[in-house]
Amino acid sequence: AGRVLWNGREVVFVGEALPPLPAGKSYELWTIEPGAAPRPAGVFSEVDANGGLTALHTLRQSPTTVNAFA
Repeated sequence: AGRVLWNGREVVFVGEALPPLPAGKSYELWTIEPGAAPRPAGVFSEVDANGGLTALHTLRQSPTTVNAFA
């Protein structure tokens, strides 16, 4: 499970109960914008022993509308 806080330029992702990552793997967050292909919104790999993750990422492009984060 996770929550995203977004202010147009920065994304904070807070995850909980995430499965452990295999060595060399990361989670990636994507923006889903109207009429556009999904865009990367950050790569995260700092998952704690309880599956928690809190990360901040600055977007390259500031979308005006995001339908979802995936």
